Amino acid sequence: MEQGIDVLLEIDVQGALQIKKKFEDGVYIFILPPSLDTLRARLQSRASDSQEEIVRRLHRVKEEVWSFREYYYIVRNDDLAQSFRELQSIFLAERLKTKRLDMNWFEQNFIIERDPQQSNRAT
Repeated sequence: MEQGIDVLLEIDVQGALQIKKKFEDGVYIFILPPSLDTLRARLQSRASDSQEEIVRRLHRVKEEVWSFREYYYIVRNDDLAQSFRELQSIFLAERLKTKRLDMNWFEQNFIIERDPQQSNRAT
């Protein structure tokens, strides 16, 4: 992160809340399926979980969905291409926030007085 590289974590609500306590400057995005019925269908089509596990996961989603207030953005994962564009938009908007401004660049280009003779030589 110190090198300006975005770090993306895919974690559950409990993990996100723990991370949020340590990294207040993070950007928290809640990704939701369009509905519980859609989520159920997706889980069943994967055929990687037992029916009991699917029921458990759906129950957990019903509880976790109310944590959306702890996040800064919500992306509804209905159409993958649209969801991806929304995530890209969030990343771009967050990079452009004034609080993330590279102050060294700003100071060198707009604050620090330059010798006018050096500027004339460069042009």
